Amino acid sequence: MLYTARRREDAPRLGPQHIRDGRPRVTQAKNEHRAPVAIDVPVFPDLAEAIAAHPSSPPTFLVTEDGKPFSAAGPGNRFREWCDQGGLPPCSAHGLRKATAARLAERGCTPHEIMAVTGHQTLEQVERYTREAQRAGLADSDWERFEWGQRGHTGNEGSSPTSGKVLSALRKAAPVALPRGIEPLFSP
Repeated sequence: MLYTARRREDAPRLGPQHIRDGRPRVTQAKNEHRAPVAIDVPVFPDLAEAIAAHPSSPPTFLVTEDGKPFSAAGPGNRFREWCDQGGLPPCSAHGLRKATAARLAERGCTPHEIMAVTGHQTLEQVERYTREAQRAGLADSDWERFEWGQRGHTGNEGSSPTSGKVLSALRKAAPVALPRGIEPLFSP
């Protein structure tokens, strides 16, 4: 679920028939009859590796120990059981979705880019997921500007502490928050 950002009711529906041209193409279950949201995102390399290792016979990627597709609530319930068995603090499958949104924000994605991945329909929904993202990086840049101003710069000199830097370099240098809970780190 981390590499698809799907809701827990969508994850058990995803199967080989949804992967076309290297992209999982699905319609979210939430509001699918009222205001459907189609998701069309690239397959993350780690997910592609897991899909390649998966047997091709089941209609869905997530199956029970008996090889049957999970119910809508099944993967979330099973995830909770695994966390309990591992002695982990309260965690949820939904936390993986939130972790994906937060990490996208931490890596400089815009709210609209995050919405394209998660399927959220409003900026307010994305903000709820990403509120804590980039706090350290933003604080660093704020202090850099503060220090620059303390040295007598007014902002009218035609440059700022970051104006000469390429945006991609700033994103690479921005700190990334440490994982919260048990979610795995994205591959480099």
